[in-house]
Amino acid sequence: MKKGLALVLTLAMVICLLSGCGAGAETGASAASEAAAESVAESSEAAEPEAPASEAQAEEASDTEEPSESSAEEEAEETAAWDGSVIPAEECQAKGYDVPHGMFDYETYVELPLTEGDTLSYWMMIQPFMMGYNDFDINEVTFFREMEARTGVHLDITSVGAFSAMEQFGLMVASGAYTDLIEDATSNYSGGDTQLIADEIVIDLLPYEDLMPNFMAKLKLDPKVYVSALTVDGSLASASGFTSMERNVGPQLRGDWLDALELDVPVTYDDYHDVLTAFKNNYDAGLWLDSNGTLRFMCFSAGYDTILNEQRDDSLIYVDGTAEYTPATEDYRDYLRLMNSWWNEGLIYQDFLSQTAISTPDSSLVANGKIGVWATDCSTMVTYDSLSDEIDVACTPFPVQYEGQTFKLYSTQDGAGAGTNITTSCSNIELACRWLDYLYTYEGYLLTTFGVEGEGLQFDADGNPGFTDLVLHNPDGKIIVACSILYAKYGGAGIIDVDRFNAGYSEKQLAALETWNSNLGDGEYTAPGAIQYSTEEAEAYAALFADISTYATQCSLSFLTGDMSLEDDWDTYLANLEQLGLSDWLEVCQSAYDRYRERVAEAVSE
Repeated sequence: MKKGLALVLTLAMVICLLSGCGAGAETGASAASEAAAESVAESSEAAEPEAPASEAQAEEASDTEEPSESSAEEEAEETAAWDGSVIPAEECQAKGYDVPHGMFDYETYVELPLTEGDTLSYWMMIQPFMMGYNDFDINEVTFFREMEARTGVHLDITSVGAFSAMEQFGLMVASGAYTDLIEDATSNYSGGDTQLIADEIVIDLLPYEDLMPNFMAKLKLDPKVYVSALTVDGSLASASGFTSMERNVGPQLRGDWLDALELDVPVTYDDYHDVLTAFKNNYDAGLWLDSNGTLRFMCFSAGYDTILNEQRDDSLIYVDGTAEYTPATEDYRDYLRLMNSWWNEGLIYQDFLSQTAISTPDSSLVANGKIGVWATDCSTMVTYDSLSDEIDVACTPFPVQYEGQTFKLYSTQDGAGAGTNITTSCSNIELACRWLDYLYTYEGYLLTTFGVEGEGLQFDADGNPGFTDLVLHNPDGKIIVACSILYAKYGGAGIIDVDRFNAGYSEKQLAALETWNSNLGDGEYTAPGAIQYSTEEAEAYAALFADISTYATQCSLSFLTGDMSLEDDWDTYLANLEQLGLSDWLEVCQSAYDRYRERVAEAVSE
């Protein structure tokens, strides 16, 4: 049955707790996330464009033994077989396919137009960074105009502002009159995908997978990605958005000071200790921490396999298949021992607790030489460099305990993020499916990522696609990400390559990306974004975790500053976590994880 707005808004608080207010995205699922560069593995040879990879995989699977659960994740890695290979246009055209640029090697040819003049209604949220452009008209966005020209489908678009999206979505749900297509209904509805289907707001796409061969082929290339898109009961609520995400946040320091003191770029924690000591002795500057005593994306704690007070994370990891809460581990304790020793030596910015900003140092701290080491995104490097002619910000690697250490909490794996839903109000489901499916073709990918050739899209001498100066250096002064909406696409169903923005980065920023993405590992301990909880589990999770997290955060700051002793008070701390229900919470997490692994094993065996 359909739920009212009151239920939507009430349950939203629960989901906020479960997702850490944003799974996926500086993402990600949002995701959740965190997705990474297009997952690659060994590609099947010379697949016929008209034969979806899923068929070949199904035949191959039928001839093999069913994998054991213990090997499911390892086999999932091996079966992630697509490397983004594109069959040249000439070969495709020789087979009678009318494609100007080529086809993915998994691709089923889509004959255009799909129809002549039929209309689908479409609901979407306008990103907040577009609010300042008064001349913005969603109907003039290149993506929508070009999709109508190619497919013959006219979209009747309803666009809402970012700050009223949940309210407007709730009003639409309460009315019972939904648009045919909705971008990211999941983020605006309590209970997420599972409840959207249960409440008969969106349809399950699995019964219609034959109408979406390109989407399903892309989705099933990696069993882990496939499972991540399914609901807890095995339904498929949306055509996913595949967006690779590279690590664009990492450690930075005053490179001009490093050069003046003739110091090497730090690599290990001991190296960072030596640099911080030199910065303290010569410039009276320390390591910046946010008001929670941490740095974005575990920039300093990941080397200890520890998640410390991340605003968007529950500090949950899985070690050899067993759920662990990192604030209750010896690794966490060892990391706090290190931070406490640095605090006692005066190597940490002493006023970090009084800050209001969460993720990025205030520019004045850099300009006034109060801090010498910090972590933020590569775009902010440019801002700090512009503060003074003397300031030269340098990127540095994530610290490790020893050279050659590989991180277990960072991952370069793909994920299927928030996409586009088809609602129960849609009277032409076949057309909606086929319209969405086109976005997973190579021509659809070029349109969503870069736009139309001669406007947002251009090819270099080697045939690689990229943005034009209209996007990278817009003559009207619009920022790159705004131009990506005007001339290509941002969010929703399809495949969008995050590397599209790199052409607008400076050499220093590109060097930072290379440094921060060079040693990420396979995310061995990372909690999969595909883990989903039943209604009962979600309620138990939320009821237990709020108090556990609050207490652990408070104690971590006390341990760091020495108000609590990591030697004398640690056992009492663990006992208090247990009294708050830590074991019960971990049992909930373990149950959901075990179910996830079973589903991965099933997906591998299909």
